[in-house]
Amino acid sequence: MRRVKYRSIFFYLIIFFCISFTTVVTSIALAIASECKPKSIQTSPEKKLTIEKGKSANVTVKLKCKDDSPASGVTVETKVLKGNKNISFTPKSSVTDDKGKAVFTVTGDKKTEEENAEIKFTADKLNTTLEIKVQAEECTLDSIKTNPENKLTIVIGQSNDIIVTVKCNNGSPAVDVKVDAIIQNGSDSIQLSSSGELTDENGKVVFTVSGIKKTKKEAATIKFSADNIKTTLDVKVKKEAEESTEISSEEETESADTDEETSETESTEETIEEETSEEVEQVEETVEESASAETVTEEVSEESVTEDEEEISTDTTETTSTEEIIKCKPKFIILHPDKKLTLEKGKKANIIVRVKCKGESPAVGVKLEAHVDKGMKYITLTPKSAETDENGKAVFTVSGDKKTETEPAEIKFKADKLSTTLEVKVQAEACVLASLTTNPEKKLNLTEGGSSVVTVRVKCKNGSPAVDAKIDAIVQGGNGKVKIAPTGMLTDDSGKAVFTVTGIKKMSKKDKISIKFSSGELKSILDINVK
Repeated sequence: MRRVKYRSIFFYLIIFFCISFTTVVTSIALAIASECKPKSIQTSPEKKLTIEKGKSANVTVKLKCKDDSPASGVTVETKVLKGNKNISFTPKSSVTDDKGKAVFTVTGDKKTEEENAEIKFTADKLNTTLEIKVQAEECTLDSIKTNPENKLTIVIGQSNDIIVTVKCNNGSPAVDVKVDAIIQNGSDSIQLSSSGELTDENGKVVFTVSGIKKTKKEAATIKFSADNIKTTLDVKVKKEAEESTEISSEEETESADTDEETSETESTEETIEEETSEEVEQVEETVEESASAETVTEEVSEESVTEDEEEISTDTTETTSTEEIIKCKPKFIILHPDKKLTLEKGKKANIIVRVKCKGESPAVGVKLEAHVDKGMKYITLTPKSAETDENGKAVFTVSGDKKTETEPAEIKFKADKLSTTLEVKVQAEACVLASLTTNPEKKLNLTEGGSSVVTVRVKCKNGSPAVDAKIDAIVQGGNGKVKIAPTGMLTDDSGKAVFTVTGIKKMSKKDKISIKFSSGELKSILDINVK
């Protein structure tokens, strides 16, 4: 009995000492944690939050110690500095968890007007602020405009800013909307600073276009789009010596309503002043067209020819002007789409063929012949030939009859001695995006100043590569320590898009940098480390 009694006492003593030891250790750990003074405070989102009226959003406040470890058990207090009537939030104060985080909920009560609401978060001697904008309702995109609006002329080696403004259907600026910019024509003549940017609080985003090479056949074209709305801007690139000529030509075009025609040379001006008959003026201007091509620079000649043909078409009889234009020998042949067309089996698409004269004026009444050089079993083309209209255009229709295998079909278009080809790829069915993967898959290590390539691959639901799918790339975090180029591009025939990632500055321990690649509803996150 005594042995049993002693054993029981010994057992309870052991339990007592274990509990006491655990209590002491816990107390010491809490004491150590409480001794850590927070050295940094950060909110997520970091600087600004935009919410709709009646909606709520979470704001996470994160505290860290000097060694970047989480500051747990610290009280974070909040205070609304501006816009008490616009927002409400809960709780008024909160204690950070074991990860050093405290979560608050903000609700938009009333639309903010000229000034945004502002909340101040305080922990110990640290504080930070967060701007909050409350929108009246969900923004339905209504309009997108560029400044300059229709056409921009730049000089080789120089750059110009393009301001894109996006508005909601209620007239308010569309904030944080992704605007995509794609060079449709003339990619060898111009360069864009970015292929996609987010609008600011004024609904605006700025792109920079640079002149690389002189545009010859036609102006380069940039398409700006946001969701389902879009606009285009023509960009003409000139040599520096031709800049003054272009300016004077534009001034002459603007004054054409009051003056019948302003010539490029002094001798032509005297000739036009002496002529009083409108019919004689047209004859002189027609003669001037051929003489001008030999005496003035090529660019001035091109502008003169265009203006002369426009004058002929409006002031002379229809028969005379048609005869004059038919005499023009085709110098350029342009397709839209430019080089390649992808369509689904059983679907149709139009191909616009444009023919131009030497002065870039439309070549009217020119016979265009179309022939399928490759893949006759895959596509059907109609008509076999067509004449260009008053705009120098002819339209052909191609149908996808069968899925192209290893090699796409090819159509050859011929006008006089000119010819060009168009590749046509026929897909078996519409591509429903199913997967998006990156290579490397999860993490990319970079050195400061070094670069590496990231390959993004997108596949359709049927396993085939997603061709011409738009991939967006956004750097998350890092404050400029990582750069990616481009920020958006289309996949190739293999469903791939290649991006270049550069490590600008070495990361600190607290930095968390990643790149989000997305296409439609699909997305993939790649963590970045810069040493």
